[in-house]
Amino acid sequence: EPRRLPSVPPSQHLHLGFIDTADEHDAHAPKAEHIAHVLSWSAALPSDARLVLHCLAGESRSTAIALGLLATALPPESAVDLLEQIRPQADPNPLVIRHFDQALSLNGALIAATHRFSFAAFLGEASGKRRKDRS
Repeated sequence: EPRRLPSVPPSQHLHLGFIDTADEHDAHAPKAEHIAHVLSWSAALPSDARLVLHCLAGESRSTAIALGLLATALPPESAVDLLEQIRPQADPNPLVIRHFDQALSLNGALIAATHRFSFAAFLGEASGKRRKDRS
């Protein structure tokens, strides 16, 4: 059981366990089921809930989740604009983004809106390098 703040009820705490990879064939990669869980969990939160999203570096997995959640309420380009204002160092995980795009039936609009991100952390994956953290 992951640690959580005592003041946060268990129903308002969500822990996802996947590595920071864009390789969908990796057994520990983010899956569509993770995103479906995020969406159903977030829909059940009280309307005045505040979210704290984090991952190991706060640049990829958490920002991808944040972008997906923003895209539930904003057009994709506006969601990206807001994410860049909130977290300028964001480099969201492209596989998480793709799963959100599909789950939200955005037909590639969320993927297209992320063209300005470098995805630098994922460029070496084709050569067999990948991020190893699982936070």
